[in-house]
Amino acid sequence: MKTILSFAVLAIFYCTASAQKSVDLKYNLEPNKTYKVKYTSVQNRVQTAQGMQFTSDVNSDLIFSIKPLKNEDSVIICEVRFDTIKTLSNTSNMPSMEINSSEPGNIKSSDPAEALGCITNRLSKSAFLAKMTNTGHILEIMNIKQISKNILSGVDSIPGQMGPFIKSQAEMMVSESTLKGMIESVTAYLPGKEVGAGDTWKSEINLSAGGMSMLITTDYKLNELNKKTAEISGEMVVEPAGSDPMVINGAEITMDIRGIGKTNLTVDTKTGWILKGTLKQQMKGDMFVSAPGTSMQIPTEINSESTIVSLTD
Repeated sequence: MKTILSFAVLAIFYCTASAQKSVDLKYNLEPNKTYKVKYTSVQNRVQTAQGMQFTSDVNSDLIFSIKPLKNEDSVIICEVRFDTIKTLSNTSNMPSMEINSSEPGNIKSSDPAEALGCITNRLSKSAFLAKMTNTGHILEIMNIKQISKNILSGVDSIPGQMGPFIKSQAEMMVSESTLKGMIESVTAYLPGKEVGAGDTWKSEINLSAGGMSMLITTDYKLNELNKKTAEISGEMVVEPAGSDPMVINGAEITMDIRGIGKTNLTVDTKTGWILKGTLKQQMKGDMFVSAPGTSMQIPTEINSESTIVSLTD
């Protein structure tokens, strides 16, 4: 009897241990429940132009939420919101600029902070309907045309010499490619399959910001599997996503900036939702500016650190 009992205990222990050796890491979010995170980033940029060095620091806070509405063959129909967007930019020899989505701003202002603040405020009040894979990649933002039209209402009448620049920044901010990248920078880290400790997988996202379009390729590794969480690390490579220049006020701006980064994530194994994470990136290269009668090569170095924490109970 003791032998049978001991065997039964060992069998239960073995099955429990075996169950913890691997996990199906994909999104399994509860329908109609809102999942929310806070993403905080600090970026330092150093540029040299015409023998002078310019520095800028950008502190950003983003509160992002997603509510799954329906699952269809590994595709999740979800409502996405950028609930809060805050940025504080300090650039040498220039006044600081602060944008807070909680403030209404003024689309008719020639002040970039006021006009872009209005765009950000409208963005934070918008509900995007998206198709997301169970790995966190966005296939489509289904209502992007109508929402972008509403957000950009009035940009053609922004006064002053900065009007065309503000308009171009606003259009890039609410383009589908930019919004996809913003979402995927928070969601696209899962393999969508069963993995065990030591297993690896790859994820690619396109991230657009401030006129730069970057391809970020991350090699993820499952380091440790606990009862309810998975510890994941990632090594990333950052490179230009394309060669098309950005055109502002007749000037063509091309970026050739590349870099590397590291990330560490703690993920809920039941839902796939991120609980916390850190990210460090270093990028270096050149920005090329070409305008009628002039051209410049501007060496650029960008370093950033980010943290993410779940606000979902």
